[in-house]
Amino acid sequence: MILDKQIISVETVNHIGEFKLELEFNDKTCQVVDFYPFLSRSLNPLIRKYLSPEEFV
Repeated sequence: MILDKQIISVETVNHIGEFKLELEFNDKTCQVVDFYPFLSRSLNPLIRKYLSPEEFV
């Protein structure tokens, strides 16, 4: 059984440069995620379109 306290959700997102986002979670932890490796390796054009800075932001 999953309790509400166990569910982690994203509270805020800040674009910090290029393909990096700073995520703040409901447990007050922060994590910077660089999406470039994911985007650049994808073969799906619906995902690869986000390699364009205008689309990513």
